[in-house]
This record gives sequence, structure tokens and C-alpha cells, in this order.
Amino acid sequence: MASYVPRGDRFCFDAISWYHSHGQLSTDEYLNCLLDHLLGAQHPEDAHNYDVYNSLSTAIQSCMFEPNFTLLDDATHVKSLLLNCLDGTLDDAKQQAPLVLASLKANGIYDNILAAMICIACDRRDISLLDYCFTLTDDPVTLMAATERAIWLAGVKNPDPKIWSRLLDLGWLSTPQKRPDHGISELANQVILADQPHIELLEVLFSHNLVVSDRFFCRAAINLDPNTMRYLVSKFDASKMNTSNALLVASGTNARIVDILLDSGMDVNWMDCNTHWRDPKDGHATLFGTALHSAAEHGNKDSAKLLLQRGANKDTKDSWGKTPAQRAADAGHADVAELIQTFAS
Repeated sequence: MASYVPRGDRFCFDAISWYHSHGQLSTDEYLNCLLDHLLGAQHPEDAHNYDVYNSLSTAIQSCMFEPNFTLLDDATHVKSLLLNCLDGTLDDAKQQAPLVLASLKANGIYDNILAAMICIACDRRDISLLDYCFTLTDDPVTLMAATERAIWLAGVKNPDPKIWSRLLDLGWLSTPQKRPDHGISELANQVILADQPHIELLEVLFSHNLVVSDRFFCRAAINLDPNTMRYLVSKFDASKMNTSNALLVASGTNARIVDILLDSGMDVNWMDCNTHWRDPKDGHATLFGTALHSAAEHGNKDSAKLLLQRGANKDTKDSWGKTPAQRAADAGHADVAELIQTFAS
């Protein structure tokens, strides 16, 4: 049996992932460290509530918590299979996988090692390997639900439209999630962080019934490029999203986004009525107002000019009784204050 290793040593799930990703462990060494657990290695970090943020490590960690898991005598065959997946040698992986996985049924970890293969396919954006993996299970929905965290981590690490589409078509996220932060709405939030073209990822999510939330719409207004925002507002009725602060946050940052939001039907003079109760004496209170107040406070002259041209009321007072021009002056943006004061509708 492998020896016990105390907390802080690099041979625990999370640490070995870090060492491998930073080039301090070779892939061969990384797999040896992971698969030692299947032979009996134990660490304090192996506790079930200890989150690991690497998909392959998480898939192997999940073996430890299978009710019918029994230790392997040898993990060489598992290592060889995973190496072939990592190297992209699909023909070799296809030759090995049925025999290797069949041998693991007796140890109770067939699905877990198959999930490890799926994680590798997602990480490599290898749709051929992913498709092959799902020929090895009769119940992809149950498989993905049982290995939820591992496949979630793999899916969001390198967001890819083809990978997401295939997983969702096969039932990814179709069952109630154990973790509330794993769901299609959170996938939408991941789009904002993705290096891939945003529109392609959003197309996949809308084809799987994405509902745009206020939270996502606000984040999108800050982070998305104009072309993607134009696509986004074409997919739902943004005029019904006046309970969202999207227009307010965009006004402080990007006039082009403001223009798109107004074209979509958002009210240029909307103000969050739920914030009017805030006590002006509260030093931590935020000054709430219209989009013009936001543009003024942030000194965004382009947004302020656009909003005025599109019908913004320059005399509306915020929750502290201040007009947009006063907010601009208070923030040190004299040029914006003058623009607002002298604008003739």
C-alpha cells in the first residue's frame, strides 16, 4: 500500500495539479501521483469537502467516494489509457478503453475513469474523443450527474461551442445540480470570461433555453463587445428588463453599448425605485439615479451626450436629491456638468 503523505506535501490532489500546470511535474509524474490514490495513498486533503479545481484531478478524486470502490493492485493500464487520451492518440485509446474500463467495474470506478476521459476531451477541445467516450455509457445523463463537478470544471476551463453543444445535447445540466453554481445560467456568466467568440457560445446556450437574468445582463453590459451585445438583445425583449441596472452600468463605461440598449427599447429615464429608501446619511450608501446620473458621475462625456440626445431628463434627481449635472460636478467632471447644464432638448 502507498505511504501516507501529510498536509502540505505536493502529492495531494490540488497541489499536484498546480505543480503540473506550472511545469514542475511532468505529465507522467502527475498521473503517477494521481493514480497512487487508487492503490491506497491517503492524505488529509482527500476529504470529500475539499474542493479541487482541476477537472482530471477531481475525476480521480471522485473514485475515493464511490461506495463500492476497492483498491487496485496495479494502475498501469489506467495510466496508459489516460496518457493516450492526453496525447490525442485516439486509435490507441479506442483499443484500450473497453478492456480497461471493463476491468474497473469490479473496483466500482468505471464511470469515474470514463469521466476522466471526458474531462481530457473537454480540456483538449477534442470532439472526436468526446463522442467516443459517450459510446461507452448507456446513460450519459446519470454519468454526468454523478461526476458533476469534474465535468463542470472541464467544460468551463476552455469554453468551446462544439463541446458545450454536444454535452448539453446529451443531457449535461438537465438534472438538478448538487451545487447551485453549476447550471446553464452560470454557463452564461462564463461566456463573459471566455476567449472564444462570445456569440457562438451564446447561440449554444439560447438553443438550450437560456433565460437572460438581470445579473447576467448587467455583467454583459460591462464586459461584452458591441457586436455580441447587439446579438444578445436580439434574443429577448430587453424593454422588459428595466428592472436591470444594465443601462446604468453601461452608461459609465461604453456609449456604444448604451446606444444598443436604447435601440432595444430600454427606458432612457429608468431609475431603480427599490433604492429610494436608502438613508442619505448612510456613508456607505450609493447614489442611485438614472443612466445620465451614472454617465455624469463617471465622467463619460460620450454617454452623457448620447443619453441627452436620446431624451434623458437632465432635471431628474437621484436618491440624494441631486441632478446629473450636480453629480458630475461633485465627481470633478466640470466638462460633463457643463455639457448637461447647457444642453437644449
